[in-house]
Amino acid sequence: MPLKGEVSNNLTAKNGGLAQLSGTAKVGKNATAESGGIVQILDLGTIIGGITAKDSGIIQLGKVESGSNTSNAKLATSSITLQNGGILVGSGIIERGSEISTNPQVKNESGIVMAGFGAMPITNLSQNTLTINGSYTQDSNAKLQIAFSGSLNSKLEANSYDIQGDTLEFVPI
Repeated sequence: MPLKGEVSNNLTAKNGGLAQLSGTAKVGKNATAESGGIVQILDLGTIIGGITAKDSGIIQLGKVESGSNTSNAKLATSSITLQNGGILVGSGIIERGSEISTNPQVKNESGIVMAGFGAMPITNLSQNTLTINGSYTQDSNAKLQIAFSGSLNSKLEANSYDIQGDTLEFVPI
């Protein structure tokens, strides 16, 4: 059952655990997805302090049903950091929100961004854009994945980019 209220401190999903945020759900400090844990934003969510995915933890915007992204989720946060195989997947908007004073920074230090598509298998590219109303930085040990099918492809859009190297990978669906 998704979180619809408020967690005043930190939120951690680990060892395969799932934390789903929906509606007016809010985490007052930081959120972490680690060791296969998933923090999923079903439609709307706010994480005031920022969110980190590490050690194969997953941050997922929206959900996949019958091979399609079903929602354009919105996550209000100050930052997202991907470390040691942490994964950001899905489609939707990462923005600052009314309670956060700075535009979000997505820092892919050594993780994977699956822009506009999900960790679950997809068969089409409806709702295929991951939008960052802030900056995207990719370090030299990180990977950005873009899905494609025929003449369609998924997208990563940000206000600014700092790509310092490593891998851009095209994934056929």
